[in-house]
Order: sequence, then structure tokens, then C-alpha cells
Amino acid sequence: MTALVYFLAAIGVAALVAVGAAIWFFGRIQRRLNDVVEGIGPFGITLEQSSSAASGEVERRARAFEAEGFRRIGAFSIREMPVTLVALLHASERAYAVVYQHPKSGVWSDVCLYYADAGSLTVSNTPLGGMLDQRPAHVKVYDASADERRIVEMMRGALAPGAPLRAVSEAAFVSDFQRAYQDEMDWRMGRGGATLDEVRRVAAGMPERFGEATIAQAREIVEKDAMEKLTLRCREAFAATLNGAEWERIQEEIVVIHERLAPGDAWAELSGMLDEPSEAMAARAGELIERDTPALELVETLAAQLPQEARWRTLARLDHPVAALVLRMAWRG
Repeated sequence: MTALVYFLAAIGVAALVAVGAAIWFFGRIQRRLNDVVEGIGPFGITLEQSSSAASGEVERRARAFEAEGFRRIGAFSIREMPVTLVALLHASERAYAVVYQHPKSGVWSDVCLYYADAGSLTVSNTPLGGMLDQRPAHVKVYDASADERRIVEMMRGALAPGAPLRAVSEAAFVSDFQRAYQDEMDWRMGRGGATLDEVRRVAAGMPERFGEATIAQAREIVEKDAMEKLTLRCREAFAATLNGAEWERIQEEIVVIHERLAPGDAWAELSGMLDEPSEAMAARAGELIERDTPALELVETLAAQLPQEARWRTLARLDHPVAALVLRMAWRG
């Protein structure tokens, strides 16, 4: 199922290029790139059971998995995107199989299993595999020419010798699927989104030729999007520690500073918490930004410049999805 993440992430890079830079760089191909926008992968997904009949190609592939000993779980849709899928499991081999369908990108399949200690193995015939870096311990094997029988064989051959596998079940499929997607996106956003090399590989796989300046602009857009999503995820992680009423009361009063923020962006967030930053504090912030001081260190250093009664208060220190501080002005209690 992680092949879906790679597919959507690759499409998402192209879409971000379209959104942020098409007006300057792409001119006549803007219409095609706008179509790609529909394929941007969200930061999280919700799997919902579907009563719609599978297409002939999806059904054919699902039956091919059944011939390899997989048992059908059911049909699903993803609330946040136009993707439908049929899921199957092989209880004794502790593996899931999934056949996906997207209205523009067609049908593809994968098999996936999880190691009991850590990591996973995914084998897929998606034609878009391999564009992005692999997450450590999560092995992805791609062969666009392989049929379903072949990718099951490849899965069996690629298993780590002697490594215990985590059990799979029909009841656990939805939560396993959603968590696999979220964990992958947390890792990708935690490293700042797609790297410059990843953007280059995605651009190289598109029909048009893009110059280095365009690719660099795309990377900036991707990183900005990643920072915004990381902030949102940190807010969600903090909100999960509170009851609903408490979160409603303070959600507009908190600021999240995470380790991936540039020091200038961290200062912009902090200064917004102050009625009017003093000239001395602004100057000190400028010095720290000039030195490229890490965002979390910048917070601690600038806090020491404020009187105790005017200092922001640290409500929480997070370590997932990245190290972060949740701050609130001291005068708010």
C-alpha cells in the first residue's frame, strides 16, 4: 500500500510546481499541470467502505491475487481523493494486497507486509515507482511490467531472512492502511518535503523539459508546503493531549515552533505573539537569524531577553512528527 504514497507524492511535486510557478514558467502547458493538481496527496487519508462494483480490470487483478491464496477484504474509497481500491489479505503469509484505480492514472497493484520489529516491504507494479527516496527500513520494489502473480513471487523472494512478520487481519486493514500513509507523510514532511534531487527526478519523468531555475523554484514551493503541514501536524498532536473544550479555548492563542522552521520564519511567528517587539529584541533576533540559529534554540535565547511576566510559556515539548515547542503568552495564563 505504500506504493500509493509514492505515487501521490510524485504527482504532488508536479502539482505544487503548477500551483506556485506555472504562471511564470509553464505558459502553454498550464492546462495539463492543472489536471495534475487533482492528484495532490493529502497529509492524511480516511478509508471508507464502498458498495460500488469494481471495474473489469480491478476485478481481474483481484482474482489474480485470490489465485495466489489471498482472501478478499472488500472495496474502499479514499474520502480525500478520487482513488478507489480493493483490498485482500493472505493470513498465513501475513501480507496485504491492494488493487488501486485512479480516474486519470489507471489501475495498479501492490503487496505489502510489516516486520514485527520495524520496517516493511512493498512490491508494486505502479509505473511511477522509484522517483522518490525510500524511507529507512521500508523497502520498496517496483516492476511496472510485473503482473499480480509475479509481484507476489517478488515479495516472497525479497523477504528479510528469518525476520518475524507482524500479523495482518481484515479488522486491522483500515487502521493499518491509514497509519502507513500517515507515517510515510510524517517522515517526508519531517525532512522538508521532497529534496532537490527528488524534484529533479520527477521533472525528468515529465514530457516537458524544465531548467534548473524552475526546479529550484519548485523545491522552494514543496518545502514551504511541508513546513505548513508539519505545523498543522504538531498542532494536531498537541490537541490530542487535551479535551475538546480545553483545545477550543486556547487553539487561537498558541504558536508552534518546530525544528524544521528557518530561523526567520520562527521569529516571524514569535514576534506575532508580542504586542510590539523592542528594538533590542528585534536586533537580537536579527543576529540569531544571520547566524542561522536553529529555530528551537532561537526560541530559548529570545525568551531570556524578555521580563518574566512578558515571556511566552511553553505548554508542551513534542518529539513527533518532529521536535517542536508549543507556546502561549504568559499573560494569557
